[in-house]
Amino acid sequence: MNRLQRLFDGQLPRLAMFDLDGTLMDSVPDLAAAVDRMLMLLGREPAGIGRVRDWVGNGSRVLVRRALAGHYEHAASARTRPTRRWRCSCRPTPVHMN
Repeated sequence: MNRLQRLFDGQLPRLAMFDLDGTLMDSVPDLAAAVDRMLMLLGREPAGIGRVRDWVGNGSRVLVRRALAGHYEHAASARTRPTRRWRCSCRPTPVHMN
């Protein structure tokens, strides 16, 4: 029996969810990579980790608006409509705990 099973009386949980807001791990480098890729696909300069770190904290929609506006204040970009539909290629990452 592993630690996770001992924690849950011999059973494994059916679902585990995390709010990755920086409390459990620093997710900004991954978010910055995604934002930079989006910007480069749109023909724009990448934002970089430093700027993205300032923009996170209000959800993905606000992060994308800030990235498109190029700064923290994003009201102007909220009025623009996307010209292309984007599909998320994100996949859940399995976590193995032994």
